[in-house]
Parts: sequence; C-alpha cells; structure tokens
Amino acid sequence: MILFVIFLVSILFIALTGYILWWIVPKGTMLYEALDLIPLWSNQFTRTPSPMWEKKYNYGKHWRQYVLLNKPLDGEITKDHVIVYFHGGAWRVGKPELFRLNAQLFVNQGYTVIMPSHRRLPLYGYKHLREDLDGILSIIQEIYKEHHLEGKKIILGGISSGANLAALMLYNREALKKLNFPRHLFAGIFLFAAPLDLKQMRDTRFLRFYCGNPQSEQAQQASPISYLQTDECLPVLCVHGTSDGLVPFGNSLSFVKRYREIAPEKIDFKILHNATHLDASRWSYQDDEVRKTLMNWLEKVENVNNSKK
Repeated sequence: MILFVIFLVSILFIALTGYILWWIVPKGTMLYEALDLIPLWSNQFTRTPSPMWEKKYNYGKHWRQYVLLNKPLDGEITKDHVIVYFHGGAWRVGKPELFRLNAQLFVNQGYTVIMPSHRRLPLYGYKHLREDLDGILSIIQEIYKEHHLEGKKIILGGISSGANLAALMLYNREALKKLNFPRHLFAGIFLFAAPLDLKQMRDTRFLRFYCGNPQSEQAQQASPISYLQTDECLPVLCVHGTSDGLVPFGNSLSFVKRYREIAPEKIDFKILHNATHLDASRWSYQDDEVRKTLMNWLEKVENVNNSKK
C-alpha cells in the first residue's frame, strides 16, 4: 500500500512538473517541443479509429520495410486519387499503425491511403532511406495492379521527417526514371513542418546520423530543395509554424521562395504564427485551421484534376 501511494505521488509530481514547465518554457525550443509531446501522444495514440479495411505489404527483408494499405470498410472509394502519407518521427521513431487516425481522416473522405514504414536512425541513414523510397515506389506499383487503381493519381503528403521523405520521393526525378515510375502519376504534395532545406537545420547528433554535416554534399542530396527544376508544375501545400523548435521555419520559407520563382500559382503557404512543430500535426484528431486548410487544398486538387478529364 505504501509503495502504491509513493508511486502515485511520483506520477502526480512528474505530471505537475511537466505541466508547469509546459507553461514556463518558451516556444521555439526543443524542450518545449518535448513537453508538448505528452498531450499530443495522449490524443493521437489513445483514440481508437473507426474500422477500416487494411492490408500490409512488405517491400524488403527488414521488418520495418512495409506499407499499410487502408480503404473504406464498405469498399466505397469515391475519390479519384490515392494518398501516400509519411508519418513523422525524426527518421527514428513511430510506425504507420500509430497513425491510423491520419489514415482514417482521408479514408472517411473516400480516399485509398498508403502509409509507408522505413528503416530507422541511427543504424540507417539517408542512403538506406533512399533505398527504402525506391522499394516503396515499387510496392506502390504492385498495389496499383492488384487493386486495379490504374488511372488514379497520387497525392503525396507527410509531416516533419515524413514530409522530407515524401518530397524526396517526388522531386528526385533521376530516381523515378531509374525505377521507370511515371512522374505524371503524381497530382500534388502537402508538406507539414518539413525539413526541406537541411542547411536551415540545427547541427544535431540525429541530423548527422541522417545525412552528416548540414553543409555536406550528402545533406544536399537529402534536401528536397536541391531537386527543384525550372518546370515544376504540381500543386504544393506547405504548412509551418513560426515558433517551430525542431524544424526551423526557414526550411519551408526557403523552399517556398524557390518554388514561387518557378510556379507561384501552384504553391500555397499556410504560416502558423507563433505555432510550434506539433501544432502542425494535431489535425488528425482536432478540427483546427490546419485540417481545414488541408481539406480545402485536397478538394482543390481533386477538382483541378477532374476538370482535365
């Protein structure tokens, strides 16, 4: 009994301390982002999504190399696009099963959803994850054939490290060419709190696990901004908070600036003033301005592509 009371008091003390620090620690710091994970995880990972049709596809021998395919349980797919969504986690934590709420939001709108998994830091870095992206592209082609999805274009998306990988998948044309993956199959991309220009990142141990020094050649290869060409024409949605303590706001700012020089009418930039890294990720369980922005953008992409038929 005494041990239980001590345990309970300890838990309450830790929770109270975290709550107090959450209010005291300034935004824009890594400590604030770490504390903000507590309410995020309590909402994201404790809510049970509605039943969806789900199937797992492996694209490699490593247990992390797979994708989850989700569809409406009744089989009624009303949208003409497939969403490929990469979850975040600093290239080292998380798995698609923990982000079923994100998939459910899209499935409820009538989309088919593919959520990839990949190998993790620190054992695997950028070159390994580039191999995983190639494997994901290959398994997507197989899924398309098996489920008769030919004719449906792909809307890519992701948050944080997942957005980095989604953008690398789209903008590295040489990799697409080697895989004989048609680039015209993509319809657009949404990028939330994304590391798009790694020169803008803090030089942390985990970033070095991924790509080495932020100023290195490998970091350039891992930066989606490096692959932008003068004929980019796909619609892009960028969402980023100005007080992001993990991925500096400058990542999206420099990417958007470059894209606006190429195709200004194709990029939408939602700036979340005084918002943190995780403020860009609550849309899976919270009907906030980020969700509204995303849903409106998806509808716009859907309508544009339908008008071309």
